[in-house]
Amino acid sequence: MNKDGVQEWSKVIQKDQFEDETDNYLSYAAIPFGGEIHFLFNNDKRNEIVADQSINALGLIKRNPTFKTEEKGHQFMPRLSKQVGAKQIIIPCSYRGYICFAKVDMP
Repeated sequence: MNKDGVQEWSKVIQKDQFEDETDNYLSYAAIPFGGEIHFLFNNDKRNEIVADQSINALGLIKRNPTFKTEEKGHQFMPRLSKQVGAKQIIIPCSYRGYICFAKVDMP
């Protein structure tokens, strides 16, 4: 919206998510980095791959590289993420019944 209340642009970021037992793995995190807002969300049925799509002030959407762990079995909870530095976030995840945390340094 501009200063006169007229819509300048409108964009949609496509994501498919579903969960039967809990909502910990649903939703997204909106994190500001480098003049863009990055939306982080799970991108597969097992919640092991986190997608990163960003949008800038002009409404341009950019798909950034996904991130995942080298070990299988980590299920990320992006909606509970917290930004702890200018380019660093902590994402909670579960692994074999335990809660753990992933530190992510954004490029």
